[in-house]
Amino acid sequence: MDELLDAIVTAVPSRYRYEVIKKCVQTTLSRSAVDKEQVSAMMQQLVSLGVVSQDQAVEGFYRVLWVLSGLRLDVPNACDLVARFIVRAMADGVLPRNFVDSIPDAVLLHKDVEVCVPVRVPPRAHRGVLTSTCSQLDEQISW
Repeated sequence: MDELLDAIVTAVPSRYRYEVIKKCVQTTLSRSAVDKEQVSAMMQQLVSLGVVSQDQAVEGFYRVLWVLSGLRLDVPNACDLVARFIVRAMADGVLPRNFVDSIPDAVLLHKDVEVCVPVRVPPRAHRGVLTSTCSQLDEQISW
């Protein structure tokens, strides 16, 4: 893990470290439960050690949401998996507990996020669907 941390600090300028979070989530969606668990633990360590700030983690997850429909082409259950990553990241302190409430309307209404909401609804309702999904998953953060 130390080598990975050193590589990130050396190779990725701090203003782009949100990309580390984005890539972690994107590349792990189609992998095993063990891989998802390891990536979740790694993201927690990156944030707790200050290699990636919580604000950068938030930006990384926003960017995952922006490309969700593309991810669904390769991983049909990407919406569910990203929701699980969000819940786990909130539980681990990678994301703030109010992450879902803080998602900008522009992100919620983006076509890639809309695919995970069953009907066209205003941003508050999107938040409600995400909050409901996250609450259900919070009880069972298993992959």
